[in-house]
Amino acid sequence: EFCVDVTREYATGQSNGGIYTFALGAQMSHRLAAIAPVSGSFMNGYIETPAHPLPVISITGVADVTVPANATFMGKPLSTEGWIYSLIADIFAVWEDANGCTSADISKHYATSLDGVHKLYCWGRTCASKNPVIRCAWRGAHNYFGNNGIDNGALVWEFLSKFSNPFHIGQGETILPQRSEITSISISTPPENHTSTKLTDEKKQHLGNKALPTNYFLTNTQYYGHPNTGCKHLESNVSFTIDENITGSICAPTMPVVTCNIGGYRAKSNGCPLPPNDNLFSTCLAIAADATPSALVAHCFLACDRNNTKTSSDYTADAQCPRGAKCVPGFLRFGHVGICLYLNSTEMLG
Repeated sequence: EFCVDVTREYATGQSNGGIYTFALGAQMSHRLAAIAPVSGSFMNGYIETPAHPLPVISITGVADVTVPANATFMGKPLSTEGWIYSLIADIFAVWEDANGCTSADISKHYATSLDGVHKLYCWGRTCASKNPVIRCAWRGAHNYFGNNGIDNGALVWEFLSKFSNPFHIGQGETILPQRSEITSISISTPPENHTSTKLTDEKKQHLGNKALPTNYFLTNTQYYGHPNTGCKHLESNVSFTIDENITGSICAPTMPVVTCNIGGYRAKSNGCPLPPNDNLFSTCLAIAADATPSALVAHCFLACDRNNTKTSSDYTADAQCPRGAKCVPGFLRFGHVGICLYLNSTEMLG
């Protein structure tokens, strides 16, 4: 297994891969952080609209006659192979609407470190600098930019690496059908002077970097306790309704999203308080009380390894959690990893 930052998942490809990248971006705009189709398009009449804003950079050679970007026959791009594609301008008109561009977002030069290399020139609308829709043209045909992977990779990565997308975090995505169904989430906070859900001025100054102040969480303090005994400094009582008949809750340390390695569960690497034992890992989920991703606040939980992926009890996994808590699956991408929750039932129902 690899440790992957799931807020930075991108798509890119060339030719058929570029066509698929456009389609993938439209169909997975909730998940991807940005896309970079190279020599790609939609077939004529089949432009798809992304449901969520998604930054895009489209790269095409000016001599590309296989998947041309501009009109070559009756106002449409006609391939030398006989296929009729969509105009990149028509695709971008749809994408600009989805990305929230306004009349104030005029099309202009988009600077890259490779400007002028192979006659490269990029332009487009930056859409309030959040979700840019960018076209790039270069002196070449149907190939990777510069006819090589090094230049193409440099241009693509320079754009993609600027963006992240935490929208899907905390939605319990997994390919396993047995995962728990989270039907509702509630978050209650301790008194104002003991919570970071409403960020104080002192905490707001840390939103621009990844480092928390060394005294952000108290030392020698046992976090992740049972809400019935009272949540501690900078903790919120986070409660989940699971499968409509089981409620689970825990005192979850709260921190700014930008300081948290969202979704990761490696100890000492995500800013969360350390777990109570070496069998557990801390993990961050950016979820709000209405079950939607939160732009500012993340909550820390205890991740536990399970021997099975079903919602039935796994006593070995439960033993990793603090006394009285259960290892509940369905919150993280891996079906064999759960989080520790204090349940209103002694058994999880299958």
